[in-house]
Amino acid sequence: MIKSQFTDQRPYLLRAWYQWFIDNNLTPCILVNINFPSIIVPISYTSNGQIILNISPRSVENLEIKNDKVSFHTCFNGIVHAISLPPISIQAIYSVENGIGTNFMNHREDADRTVSQSQKGCKISPVTIESDVDNVSSFKNKHTNQNLDKKKTVSDVKNPSILRLIK
Repeated sequence: MIKSQFTDQRPYLLRAWYQWFIDNNLTPCILVNINFPSIIVPISYTSNGQIILNISPRSVENLEIKNDKVSFHTCFNGIVHAISLPPISIQAIYSVENGIGTNFMNHREDADRTVSQSQKGCKISPVTIESDVDNVSSFKNKHTNQNLDKKKTVSDVKNPSILRLIK
């Protein structure tokens, strides 16, 4: 079966996570990307194209998590708002108390993962850092007393910590 013939998993996972949070007396919240069409949220409460919504039973009424839409009523500063959003706009669901939950990958990340999986057979040489200092071979690391080579792999280069006391 081709991937496009499957229904979106997100609404099913949202319902499962939501029920698990409620069963364990946790407060479920969702992180929503507001840059999708057909989203109805109070824009004045958004930040950086996102909004975090508490969807606990004490905070919302008439919560419906359908395959094509998540909708509910909630209050912002004492004013009731009808919230409606497509499941694809939900980036994460998690509990306020301990952060347990899940992130949902968007279509772009799915495409990137597919590309990276197809490149698994490719041999990639380790990344190297070329030093800008000509006489780096004579430079001694204060902490290890080892000479630094002109070429080191990224994992071999360690920068010493520098703490400065400011009075």
